[in-house]
Amino acid sequence: MNVIDCGFEKSDRNQLKIYGNTMSVMNAIKNLLLSSPGNFPFEPDKGIDIVSYQFEIANDALKRKLQKIISMQINKYIPAIGETQVTVEYNTTAPSSSASLTIKIKGTFTPIERETEMEFDVSKTKTNNVKIKGTIN
Repeated sequence: MNVIDCGFEKSDRNQLKIYGNTMSVMNAIKNLLLSSPGNFPFEPDKGIDIVSYQFEIANDALKRKLQKIISMQINKYIPAIGETQVTVEYNTTAPSSSASLTIKIKGTFTPIERETEMEFDVSKTKTNNVKIKGTIN
C-alpha cells in the first residue's frame, strides 16, 4: 500500500513524496481521525471527527465509545491492517486548555506481516487547532 503525501512535500529529487507500508497506514489513520462523516461523497460514514470529542467529559464510557468507533473505521476503511486493538487514554493532569488524548493502535499490517503498534497524541494548539503526532513502536 503506497500513498502520495497530501501535504505535497517534495523529495530531494523534486518529486512528490510517496510513503509505503507502515507510514502509509499511519497517514491513513490520521486522515480517518481528522475526517468527518460526510466528507467523502461515496463513503458517507467514513471519518471519526476526533475534533468533535474535544470538549467531551473524559470518562470510561467515552473511552469505550471512541475505541469502538476507531476500531470499526479502521477495519472497514484500512484493509492493510488485520485485527486491531485500540486503547484510548486521556491526559487528565493537564489543564483543560491543553487537554490531550492518546490513541494506541496495535495490529498486523498485511504488506509486511508484522505486528506493529502506533501511537497518536491528539492535542490542541494555542490557536485551538487540533494537532496529531503519530509514532511507530
